[in-house]
Amino acid sequence: MVTAFTSLIVLVTTIYLAILISTNSLMREVESVFLLEVDRSVTEGRAIDLYNWVADSIDATDREVGEINLSLRRAWVWHNFRNGYIWAEYTHVVYDIDGNMVTGSWRVPTKWRIERMNGSWEIVEIFERP
Repeated sequence: MVTAFTSLIVLVTTIYLAILISTNSLMREVESVFLLEVDRSVTEGRAIDLYNWVADSIDATDREVGEINLSLRRAWVWHNFRNGYIWAEYTHVVYDIDGNMVTGSWRVPTKWRIERMNGSWEIVEIFERP
């Protein structure tokens, strides 16, 4: 027999899954920025531009990007379908075509304040320790 407690657990889990899944497209966008698939002009003036500085850094050294290793995971998401937060962690390492490491960041915890704008999630503020 299904108890009221079990029903509550199912309801809360369903709501959280909806909250989590609704941010999938934002996570894909962040991943694309880290992987240098998004031109700097697209992210300029947006909080997410913090993760697009690598392209300028590499251009300044006249080195070509080789391999990019990225691990990006959401630890927690909470929003009310208008605004909220995502807590995440990433490791991001960029190598040149000769296999030399250009830059790297390991196990960086980050918190993003997010807002729904024109039907899509947007990171409006990033909280990270330097």
